[in-house]
Amino acid sequence: MGDCDDTINSLFYFNDTQSILKFSKPIHAWAYYLDKKIDLLTQKVFPCSSQELLDHFFGVALFAPIPRTKPRIIHLNYNFGHILYGAHTPCSTPLCIDLEYECVEPFIAEKPESEIVFEVHGPSFEEYAPRFQQCYEALLRGDSYQLNLTAPFVYEFKQGKISDVVRTFFSRPRMMGAYAHSTVIPCLNFGLLSNSPECLFQASLVNAHAINLWSMPIKGTLKVSNEIERKRINQQLLHDKKNQNELFIIIDLIRNDLSKIEHPKAKLLEKKIPLSVPGLAHMASLISVELSRQISLGKILAALFPGGSITGAPKKRTMEILDTVENYDRGFYTGSTIFLWKKAAAASINIRTLQLDLNKKSGVYGSGGGITLRSEVCSEYDEMVAKVASFMGPLKLK
Repeated sequence: MGDCDDTINSLFYFNDTQSILKFSKPIHAWAYYLDKKIDLLTQKVFPCSSQELLDHFFGVALFAPIPRTKPRIIHLNYNFGHILYGAHTPCSTPLCIDLEYECVEPFIAEKPESEIVFEVHGPSFEEYAPRFQQCYEALLRGDSYQLNLTAPFVYEFKQGKISDVVRTFFSRPRMMGAYAHSTVIPCLNFGLLSNSPECLFQASLVNAHAINLWSMPIKGTLKVSNEIERKRINQQLLHDKKNQNELFIIIDLIRNDLSKIEHPKAKLLEKKIPLSVPGLAHMASLISVELSRQISLGKILAALFPGGSITGAPKKRTMEILDTVENYDRGFYTGSTIFLWKKAAAASINIRTLQLDLNKKSGVYGSGGGITLRSEVCSEYDEMVAKVASFMGPLKLK
């Protein structure tokens, strides 16, 4: 189909086949807040505590005893991480959106007749520099080893509908990240467009008693202006001390997180893998752990969420520092989207992600990067801006 309707629906890009599936006709749809939950199909509101939300996830098996015939998609707000650490940060947006769909069909993304043009407004260098300095001073004090400093960019589109934006976004599959997806929830005036290349976790069944779960954190960035130069830039990045330092700190953090789930036996499979996305070169690592077949989603999230690559290390203290420095609500940016269907169990880290307000025809896109003692303020600012351009892909900026 080439249409994107005005009801709750999600689109997912599948990297192996470069195809897109549309999920629609939800049979369950819930939005969880700090003190309530809303049945999005009936609009009924029920009281709900943060502990109930945590219990909800501990009751979800990563792999159901019988393979799931209905796709389940869970969007986690970055602020859910504060709940996991026992904090209660005020949040006007849902902490979690949990959807289960009836209908699955191919989606062919054809560009709409009218071009969608976005105006983007982000922080100036003069606004960014003092926040960078606060992070750097925290590093000097030993409060953190790495902080992933981000900032909001406001996107506005004057013409067209959200369905036009979504179709345009998916109209060039080769520009899509491995975990690209969208969800539109009209009753919440909510839209999410993610062009994420990053994996929080992915899992596969080993046998009747065990699963293999792995994480693939991304750190280190160099701009690629010309694709002819990509191979050379990849090699340059793989030998760059500053970017290596970023990655190695997060490798240790993720290996520790994975080892907390069940068995302290997480293994580093790949230390440095070149990763290509539009206009950028990254490095990634691959870390895995074997878990028991009955492991719950809640236990995995309690150890892994939010992803260490978008917080820093140590995670809890660094998140506290970032809350005071960044001075904005990340929302679903740097949260995760979980996909459970048939034999698939995977979760992205929602970088390169735009959270839209459908009424206002605007949205907030977060961008940033890891700050270490080797970081330099001008290059970090340039990297943040380059990640804005990488997200846009087929969308046009004014």
